[in-house]
Formats: sequence, structure tokens, C-alpha cells
Amino acid sequence: MDKTKKNKNVVYIFIDASNVWNAVKSVKKFIEYKTLKGYFRKKYSATDVEIYYYDAYPKAGTRDYGLN
Repeated sequence: MDKTKKNKNVVYIFIDASNVWNAVKSVKKFIEYKTLKGYFRKKYSATDVEIYYYDAYPKAGTRDYGLN
């Protein structure tokens, strides 16, 4: 086994944009992703923390409202 992979403790965070956006709007505070990353690094003694933020965007002509 490769030693560089053997000693790694990586935490992966997957964030759904629509859920986070609604939560942020309700409490009127933004998320500091640098702080979030540090929290998980410390809590789980991680060598690395990777955050993936994903969003769904509706196909043109499939919604009854504007985005502006």
C-alpha cells in the first residue's frame, strides 16, 4: 500500500446550495467556509478537508418565473 495514502485522513463535505441558501436567508448570516473547513479539520484530525458545493440550475423554458 502507498504510504502517502495510508496516513491520510480526508474529510469530504458535500453542500446542496438550495438548502444552504434557504438556511442562510432565514438566519441572515453567511457561512464562512474557511472556518467550516478548519472546524472539520480539527474535529476529525483531518490531513485535508475537501468541500464540494453543488447547485441545480433549471433548463431554459422549464420554469414559470424569472431569476432577476
